[in-house]
Amino acid sequence: DGDEEACALGIALGMEKPSLDIVRLILAANPETRSVADRKSNFPLHMAVRAPFLDASPEQRLEVVSLVYSAHTPAIHEKNFRGETPLDIAIRSPFSCDEIIDFLQQKGAPEESIHMEDPPLV
Repeated sequence: DGDEEACALGIALGMEKPSLDIVRLILAANPETRSVADRKSNFPLHMAVRAPFLDASPEQRLEVVSLVYSAHTPAIHEKNFRGETPLDIAIRSPFSCDEIIDFLQQKGAPEESIHMEDPPLV
């Protein structure tokens, strides 16, 4: 477990350069990790939408988010301990991109963004 008691998938997504290959490997080796929230009730999808993905293109970022979403689609509606859905986090994260926000909206993410007035997540 990581600092936030995250599962292996959450830890991988929290790295400076999350790797799509590592995400795939973890999901293949331990499929249950897709639905494990950390101690702040962040599911892997919450973590994927705010992952730094340094030097990654928007398409590469979206590929990771899409893979994590596909592994556990109900997470799109889950709220963390602050009441944030993955869409709320994607809208506020400086590491997200329009492609991720559009993807989440197309997949039916709740439209009520509760923390729009808060400063960006870092």
